[in-house]
Amino acid sequence: MGKVKVSQSKMNSYATTFGDCAEGLDYYPLKDGNMPYSQSNSINALRENILQLVISVENFGNAAQQDAIRIKQMGEAFAEKDKDLSGHIQLEVK
Repeated sequence: MGKVKVSQSKMNSYATTFGDCAEGLDYYPLKDGNMPYSQSNSINALRENILQLVISVENFGNAAQQDAIRIKQMGEAFAEKDKDLSGHIQLEVK
């Protein structure tokens, strides 16, 4: 990995310049959901996609729960029908 060599005097100069520019300015990077001239559109898209993923997982959970209830009801119905039919069918052992 390479080293970046910058003198302390240059860094102090840059810090002074940035400090002078920033005075009196209100900077809210995500005020309207995106930062202009940046990759925040990607951040906003990621945030929306994560929300869609959470909603999809919740919907999948609800569907799985309904299927589990239906499968349980079908199992109970089959068990009851088997019980009824077992009384009618008599096996003969020879």
